[in-house]
Amino acid sequence: MIRYSVGMDSGIHGATRTESRTLYVEGLPSNCTKREVAHIFRPFSGFREVRLVNKESRHAGSCNLLCFVDFSSPPEARAALETLQGYKFDEHDHESSNLRTQFSLTPRRRSIGGPCVRN
Repeated sequence: MIRYSVGMDSGIHGATRTESRTLYVEGLPSNCTKREVAHIFRPFSGFREVRLVNKESRHAGSCNLLCFVDFSSPPEARAALETLQGYKFDEHDHESSNLRTQFSLTPRRRSIGGPCVRN
């Protein structure tokens, strides 16, 4: 397996993580859809699927959006990671944040259920 040094923007200074076929994506608006995210990642070779999960926040009444994007192989995931790091989600919205991508820390879990899963 290939090792990947996490950059300064990730908040995990000096950490090393193993490359995987799955990317974790931050910086998406809380109301974005699976389709919108797929439009960003679909042009990359090996793109497989997007999974959006609303995780209940510790603050009452709010959810955090978790986004995972699967590819066929770690090198294909790396290509998307390097290209889309800092990508502005909505170039017409001045308050739109930039995407922050990193390799997912945990292996993909097949069944994510409950009311917080987004399609």
